[in-house]
Amino acid sequence: RQSPYVPVAAEADQKQGGQLWSLDHLWFFSDRLVLKNQLTLKTGYVDVFPNSGDLSTPGHGGSVGAQNSENYGFYSYNRRSRLQFDPKATYYLDDFFGDHELAVGGSVTGLKESTLSGRPGNIWFVDRLETPYDETSDTVQYYWVESSGPRRQDAQGLQTALYVQDAWKPIETLTIRGGLRFDRAALLNDQDKE
Repeated sequence: RQSPYVPVAAEADQKQGGQLWSLDHLWFFSDRLVLKNQLTLKTGYVDVFPNSGDLSTPGHGGSVGAQNSENYGFYSYNRRSRLQFDPKATYYLDDFFGDHELAVGGSVTGLKESTLSGRPGNIWFVDRLETPYDETSDTVQYYWVESSGPRRQDAQGLQTALYVQDAWKPIETLTIRGGLRFDRAALLNDQDKE
């Protein structure tokens, strides 16, 4: 229970989870050149909904001392996915003013998110004046907010990166790392506008 002062039906429930899948491929092209490819898929969800599971009965939120009652007043179902590909080539160069681990690589990531949210019954009541909602009373001690229905939001994006780097060991006990990296991220709305 979230609060001893709120009926269980008027509380929210939240569920979340996801999956992570990954494939790695190593190709030893020679004793000096190694190619590595990694493909990763990550999915997730976050759902917030009335504890009652009822999406048709309007919720009542309390204000000015009134408590929430009847049903929780909001729901949201969120889905996310991320597909990422990371190729990398590493070349091992020995005895050139020390040892070098030269690498060039990149990353391409596709993102997608979809959210469906709304109010149960497409209306939300706010009870006030320190009196909870009572359907048998003739006294109107609430106001309401209506909605036209659930709202859907979709977004997607593309992230890209390129890099070169070197891990230089001039002596056995010292490693100096350096490199250059370029990143670009573009997020698009449901009308494919950046």
